[in-house]
Amino acid sequence: MFRTSRRTAAWSAVALGWCLAVLPATPARAATAGWHTSGTTIVNPAGGEYVISGINWYGFETRDKMIHGLWTKDYRYIVDEIVQYGYNTIRIPFSNEMWETSPIAGSSKVSACPSCKGKSARDVLALIVNYAGSKGLHVILDNHRSTAGNSAEQNGLWYTSGFPESAWLRDWQSVQAWVHGIRQTLGTTDTVTVASVAADGFPTVLGYDLRNEPHTPSRTAYTAGATWGSGDGISPAANPNPNPFTPACVPSSSCVDWRLAAERAGTRLLGDAAANGWDYPLIIVEGNSMYPTSGGTQAGGPYHGTWWGGELRGVNGNSTNAGAPVVLNAGGDATALGPAVDNQLVYSAHDYGPTEYVQTWENSSTCYRSGCGASASPTSGTRTGPI
Repeated sequence: MFRTSRRTAAWSAVALGWCLAVLPATPARAATAGWHTSGTTIVNPAGGEYVISGINWYGFETRDKMIHGLWTKDYRYIVDEIVQYGYNTIRIPFSNEMWETSPIAGSSKVSACPSCKGKSARDVLALIVNYAGSKGLHVILDNHRSTAGNSAEQNGLWYTSGFPESAWLRDWQSVQAWVHGIRQTLGTTDTVTVASVAADGFPTVLGYDLRNEPHTPSRTAYTAGATWGSGDGISPAANPNPNPFTPACVPSSSCVDWRLAAERAGTRLLGDAAANGWDYPLIIVEGNSMYPTSGGTQAGGPYHGTWWGGELRGVNGNSTNAGAPVVLNAGGDATALGPAVDNQLVYSAHDYGPTEYVQTWENSSTCYRSGCGASASPTSGTRTGPI
């Protein structure tokens, strides 16, 4: 594995409240036939720039284990509206609990969707993905949390005691197989096959958002939540890009370095894609919520703090904390990392509008709505909204 020097460029998907920063890697490999990046640009399989204009459609990650809104409108109506309003991408969150159980939809949850009645959660998701693709939309699948519930996982990590890291990795591999038309049998057996190619001839699912909003639950216990570049026993200063499968915490599902966990998941997914002849997906990696300041340490701080999933200072590091970029390989385990894979990595920084908290950059020069005052406020200016 190798270390690269990278610069960041970002644009915001306003309806989602998150920014995607596409970062160049060196050396660059030849572009695949699938979705990939070139410098700071997401590139479609035909080689054209793809600017994500996305909307988040939640529900599969909640206790309902079913996408919301189908009690009032059919999924086709909702997808058609997404197209009408000019979006090109749908981000769909799910939980590991939903994926592994895929329960039959409760009749009250899908009362406005006749074709959804009696179908399992994964089958309803397949109907939505297939219809979105038929309309030329593309999909990002987002592992929002482990247990079914609202918001991000409470512990700030990518695993829980009931859903250890091994389940997280296995479920992502199951998701990718499902995306490529292989019906799954976790919980219930699928009856709807995903059509992997959209109307424009490109893969409908363009990428995988590995985990929603890794964070530190308590500002006084940074290392108890998702860190960036702490190394899990391997100092980034001594080895900035270690084999991510080698930390002793991996078998016991007790790691905290989110950067290395993202490498483990991305490497597994790219390895499966290579083994099956599938196009590589985009691997979307969010930030965490805190990072040591220049002069601070991982163990003792002091720390910068921002929104959950929004902190990406660790990629480049600072004077006392070595930079820790995500480096991907097309392998599967500690002994078979496989070749390095560039041009598939997308960093995602979550940000929120002034209805949540007024940031210094939310002012009259950044406000896009008419009638804004001299500075943005919780009742005027941009709103990205929670996701």
